Parts: sequence; C-alpha cells; structure tokens
Amino acid sequence: MPFSLRVLLVDDQPSDLILLGDLLGDFGADMKVTTAMSGEEALAYLDATSTLPHMMLLDWHLTGMSGLDVLRGVKTAPRFQGLAVVIRSGSEDPEDRRAALEAGADDFLGKPLGIDMLEAQLRDVVQRWCHGSGQV
Repeated sequence: MPFSLRVLLVDDQPSDLILLGDLLGDFGADMKVTTAMSGEEALAYLDATSTLPHMMLLDWHLTGMSGLDVLRGVKTAPRFQGLAVVIRSGSEDPEDRRAALEAGADDFLGKPLGIDMLEAQLRDVVQRWCHGSGQV
C-alpha cells in the first residue's frame, strides 16, 4: 500500500484553502487534504479524528483563536506529539518567526507574493517531510 501524506490546512480565507489544496494535489503524491477555517475548527477536528494528519499548514493570523494559540495547544497535547506544524504568515516581523519557532513550530513560511514562490515553498516542505525522517 503506498504512503499517503495527510495534511490539515488551516486558514480563514476560503480562497487560500482552495489554492493550497489545489497546489498540494498537483504534486502527484498520494495526499489527503483536510481543511479548517478557524483554530477552533482545527482543534475540534484533531480531537475527533482517529487518524491524525502528518502535517498542519497553519495560518498565523486567524479570526478568533490565533495560529500561535492553536500551535501551543497542539504542541502541549501528548496525543499530537508527531504532528508537524508549519506556520504561514504574511508578517515579515522576525519576532513573529521567533515566537512561532519557540512555541514549537517545525517551520515558518512567509506568504509569498506569487504563485510560483508559494508552490516552491509547499513542494520543499512536502519533500522534506516525505523524504526525511517524517519531520519537516
């Protein structure tokens, strides 16, 4: 049975969820993508599912619960120990990157201005996860 990468996309912008899902689907890998439009929805999904995703792409600036709050919730729960969390943010503030990495983010991606850069970022993260030790 081939390996299937399970990814949870968390973003409060429907257009970003569609774009990210489409780009991930174009990579040709066997991928299962689930989406959530809020931090609360993401945590509820994680609590309810019996098969956790391998990776979560998490927007930093969510409406309601922030991406940083979601990250902290995930990283402090033993059940989610193997879940890689990649933060996506339009912020260029180095303090945001530092805060995310200190809170346990496996990577921090700036939101690129172009589709080519976004695709390259996603491809890099997926390839590192799939070909590495299971960690981003």
